[in-house]
This record gives sequence, C-alpha cells and structure tokens, in this order.
Amino acid sequence: MRAHAPGPLLHPHSFIRFLGRCPNGDTLARLRHGPQGYAKSRRAVDGISDSVLPQRLSELSSAGLTVREVESGPPVMVRHRLTPDGTAPMPILGELAGRASHRLPETPATLRRGKS
Repeated sequence: MRAHAPGPLLHPHSFIRFLGRCPNGDTLARLRHGPQGYAKSRRAVDGISDSVLPQRLSELSSAGLTVREVESGPPVMVRHRLTPDGTAPMPILGELAGRASHRLPETPATLRRGKS
C-alpha cells in the first residue's frame, strides 16, 4: 500500500506534462544519484531561482516522487530523495535523454555546460 495518493499523475499524459514543467524533470533526474540538499540541487539545476526550486521540490514530494528528510544538526540538514515511484521512471527518462542528446539541436544551456 502506498503512503500517498497517486492523484492525477496516474495518467501517462499527466505524468509527462508534470515532468515537462520546468524544471521538474531535471530536478527528478538529478536525484537519481542519491539524496541532495537544497544547495546542491540549486547548483545542479541550470537557471533555477531561489523561489522556484522550493516550489518544484514541494510539487515532486506532493506527487509522491520524492521525500523530504530532515537530519538533526547542528547544522540541520534537509535532503530530498527519490521514492520508489520517483525511481521507477528513471530508465525511461534516461533513454529519452540519451536519444534527445543525439537528435535535438544544442540549446543555450547545453552550450554553456560544454555539452553537445
């Protein structure tokens, strides 16, 4: 049994739209390497503002894709990690990203990072 209600993300089109909302997909993909604190997430997601990142992390958590964990300090550390539902689409997202990197033209963000 799930600890959260799956809500509107049950439908594939809703899930794709949700991930396409900047920068939900990128934030989710960055967490596949393990839990991240706010500062690391902020540096990893190109062009995200300090006001948008907390909103997106909250949306991902509300959707049951991530969980927010607080480690007592000092200093207190807040990290976000993928849930099993957040981990499940990683192989598919990885495949899409790989295909896109070979087929789509470069964007300004990929040029800044030195990727092709």
